[in-house]
Amino acid sequence: MTVMISKHKFFFASAPKVACTSIKTEMFRVENGFDFRPFHANGHYRHIHDNAIYPAAPFERFSHLDFSGYLKLTMVRDPVRRFLSAYSNRVGYYRELSAEALGDDHLGNGIIPNPSIHEFIDGLSKYRNASGSIRLHTEPLKVFLGSDPSFYDQIFNIRKIDQFDKVVSDWIGDSFSTPHLQTGGEKIGVSELSVSELKKIRKFYEDDYELFGEYFE
Repeated sequence: MTVMISKHKFFFASAPKVACTSIKTEMFRVENGFDFRPFHANGHYRHIHDNAIYPAAPFERFSHLDFSGYLKLTMVRDPVRRFLSAYSNRVGYYRELSAEALGDDHLGNGIIPNPSIHEFIDGLSKYRNASGSIRLHTEPLKVFLGSDPSFYDQIFNIRKIDQFDKVVSDWIGDSFSTPHLQTGGEKIGVSELSVSELKKIRKFYEDDYELFGEYFE
């Protein structure tokens, strides 16, 4: 999920559930001078992550581009908290694992519609296979940010988003203030997970901890 603004020589690589909708919405305003609103064209719904706007893209899609003179930034989030946010928003709020969303082809075979967080963790691989959106929102950070942290001029923790806004504002010479979007869903604390559940999630994201762990605190 990337943003390149050539007139400001600015590049931002984002991952789902790391304020990506919020940041890209503000990026659109900076690039175009007006606020983004979802719209329809030729019967197709266009949202901020649409391929024609700021697409959901793995790092490999843009890694070959020339970024000479560009400010290259990204943002990370502790993988366990990011995972819980993905569950709350996509499963709890948007009901992307409801019986209707899953369809007959994916029901049964151990898949429980509208799973609890515990059922979701237990059947994670099945739920990721059953839903493209769930797979996208739970992919490791390295899929979107790459495996070389030194590529970026700065890496921010989501809890330091104010610092990110200031760096962007200074670079583009204009006010940049990230809104707070995609807040739907009941919040789940890390304390609600068992030791084995935490271990499973951390194992799934072990590469992210190795690559970006110093930025998670």
